[in-house]
Amino acid sequence: KNLNSNIKSQTTRKLPLYYGDLPIREMHRGRERTSYIPFLLNQETRSDVIPVRLHFSDTLPQARQPISHRKVCVNNGLVSITHLKVSHGDLISFQESEARTRGEEIRRSFY
Repeated sequence: KNLNSNIKSQTTRKLPLYYGDLPIREMHRGRERTSYIPFLLNQETRSDVIPVRLHFSDTLPQARQPISHRKVCVNNGLVSITHLKVSHGDLISFQESEARTRGEEIRRSFY
């Protein structure tokens, strides 16, 4: 039992490092539910996590910068909120000047 509580403690300390400010109390309240999977999937649909998963950015802070500088569009609308929830089928694009820069970085990462 002590090992299990140690793992839970480590997990709750590591999640905010990656996802930023998390509602840990809500996560603990989620214990009544069957699993934490919906909670984690909800975090994976954020507008700053998706570029990291698609290898457009290496880190979350690097993915947040163009969003906060209004260089990213979701469904052809500029986005400045880094934690915006993106739905299935939403179109994520970069402004033209940012797209050239990102395109070069992506090409270099493949070669």
